[in-house]
Amino acid sequence: ETEDGLRSHTRLTGQWQPEEWGGFVERFSDLDSNWSVRDGGDLIDLGGRGVLVPDFVFEHRPTGIEVPMEVFGFWRKGAVDSRLELLRKQGPERLILALSSQLATGRGGIGDVPAEIYLFRTQPVPRKVLKVLEGFV
Repeated sequence: ETEDGLRSHTRLTGQWQPEEWGGFVERFSDLDSNWSVRDGGDLIDLGGRGVLVPDFVFEHRPTGIEVPMEVFGFWRKGAVDSRLELLRKQGPERLILALSSQLATGRGGIGDVPAEIYLFRTQPVPRKVLKVLEGFV
């Protein structure tokens, strides 16, 4: 919704999250950690070849380090391959790329992506995401 009160009649691409992820922020916030989390975040330019629209942004409270997380759920493998290629070239220094394990066939080449890769089955698990985050501090 804009300041003028206008609201789109269509779903905003990149901002929709599956219903089953609805409690992720609350469940993550319940963990005893130095990290906070919020839905979404600012667009991150990928060198003029695209943008990253984070599903979640984590902040390490003691240092102020922010780590966006982009979640790939049920996508075509070609879309994931294209995204991985773009992130290799233009991705941010700190990023968690969460991939559905259903997309994890043919994982070759994932290791050199400038992001921490987190594989999940049906939805991201807060405790496991926290473990990945701890590698950034």
